[in-house]
Amino acid sequence: MNNIKVSIIVPVYNVEQYLDRCMQSLLNQTLDGIEIIMVDDESPDHCPQLCEAYKAQYPNVKVVHKKNGGLGFARNSGLEIAEGEYVAFIDSDDFVDTDMFQHLYEYGKENDCDAVFCGYNIYRDAEHIRRVQENADYVLCRGDEVRHVLLDMVGPTPDYRSDARLLMSVWRAVYSRKVIEENKLRFVSERIYIAEDIMWHLDFLPCCRCVGLIPQTHYYYCMNGTSLTRTYRADRFKKELFLYHAQENKLREVGFSEHEFRIRLNRQLLMKVRVCISQQVAFINQLGYLKVHNNIRDIIMEPEVQTIMKTYPYKLLPLRHKLFFFLVKLHLCRLLILLFRMKN
Repeated sequence: MNNIKVSIIVPVYNVEQYLDRCMQSLLNQTLDGIEIIMVDDESPDHCPQLCEAYKAQYPNVKVVHKKNGGLGFARNSGLEIAEGEYVAFIDSDDFVDTDMFQHLYEYGKENDCDAVFCGYNIYRDAEHIRRVQENADYVLCRGDEVRHVLLDMVGPTPDYRSDARLLMSVWRAVYSRKVIEENKLRFVSERIYIAEDIMWHLDFLPCCRCVGLIPQTHYYYCMNGTSLTRTYRADRFKKELFLYHAQENKLREVGFSEHEFRIRLNRQLLMKVRVCISQQVAFINQLGYLKVHNNIRDIIMEPEVQTIMKTYPYKLLPLRHKLFFFLVKLHLCRLLILLFRMKN
């Protein structure tokens, strides 16, 4: 009889210096009955050998070696052999509290949850940790309340203090494997959709009867210099627009009306505009001022952005976001560059 409570899927790629920190936090979990599935995504360093060493030493560690395909497809490879009641997805350059999965699993079983989310920490080093308890206003969500959770992942209402109400990342949760398998759910490739996690939740959450959100901050998201999110991508905003339209189509498909999702999805795109402009400015020394100026102008002039500039209820935005909105609306590229250089 299978007694595995949680299958923890850990995609592994080029994280040799961080891997043991992650694995020790998983191997020392207080919950009995976990399996750790390490998916080597054709890592070019010593990670393949390290994975085999963990497998040889620990009976609850499984290893999959696969041809490089990216994070989303690595998670799918783990799902193919997972046996737990719940499944979790941990990034191998991060780490977790040793009681994370006991807390999430017991809460999920007690309340018959299809998924349970915890808070998280943004970690630079032991002296620089910012705790994010965004779940504090939630407890148990059932029925239509689950729909509101999904909408808050897509984007907040205009008056919310920041551009993110609930983080869309999958690494701070456990998910019912029964729901996953009954609905034949798998990850899309981040190489196509840039943010595979929101697409996962757009598939998974509409299948849920009950979702739990707890305020405890069990996960440590590590700001590593080698992170994929900190590298320059010339096509980033084009990818964001592709994702924007993919979410739009999926939200309609799962039963949301234009009235329900449009203002939230547009708030998300405003945030993506800001992130992409910030990225351009961060690389101004490599790209040159004129190139950055022209790239920012191209972002601002995209038809989707121009539509938002004409229709979004900007008066409800927090002051600092209202300022950004006006700089974009008035095409003030030089001031945007100055603003983000000062911020950086």
